[in-house]
Amino acid sequence: NSKKLNKIFNPIVDVTFSGGDVLGMGAKNEIWVQPAIDINKIQPSYFNPESKDKAIIAHYPSRKKGYLIIKDVISKLKRKNFIFKYDPINVSWENNLKRMSQCDIYIEEMNPEQNGIPLHIFGIQAIEAAALGKVVCSRFPMFNEYEKTFGSCGLIPTNTPEILRDTLENILSMADLDFIELQKKSREWVINCHSYNVIGERFKNIFEDIRRKK
Repeated sequence: NSKKLNKIFNPIVDVTFSGGDVLGMGAKNEIWVQPAIDINKIQPSYFNPESKDKAIIAHYPSRKKGYLIIKDVISKLKRKNFIFKYDPINVSWENNLKRMSQCDIYIEEMNPEQNGIPLHIFGIQAIEAAALGKVVCSRFPMFNEYEKTFGSCGLIPTNTPEILRDTLENILSMADLDFIELQKKSREWVINCHSYNVIGERFKNIFEDIRRKK
């Protein structure tokens, strides 16, 4: 109902805050916004080679996010130094953080569309998994646009099954220390681009700019 809602809101708003998947639908003065999370509450846990000899790859979708694609890719991986965990049952936010914290690589999204609407960007689970210190893979066609708007991105874009397969093969072949460094980059991305302070400053600057122009 974007056309209907635009008729209501466009005459009375100065800007419209839009998520990446609903940009370009005619809203007035669109500004792309992304979620903020509490980086102090969500603390990282990195791969510990002393406690396990296989990396854990996980996918815990809150809706259909391309599990069949992911399952097929996992079945074709040549390297076998991993365990794949999948659970489609929705759990509480705290319990979902707990199960994500126990993996090493998190696959967030591989669906190209939802209810006929094309998907272009990752969900908040990707940000939370990265804050937990996980290497995050997700379909993300707007990767370049994201970096121009928000800065360097620590998520790995895997826009096709073939790219996801090659990406996982490369990650699983890394030395332990290199793998942990990749996980730390995921955490740094969230600190630099999705903390409450960073997103709050972005809103503050937008509001101040609107006020100056009035």
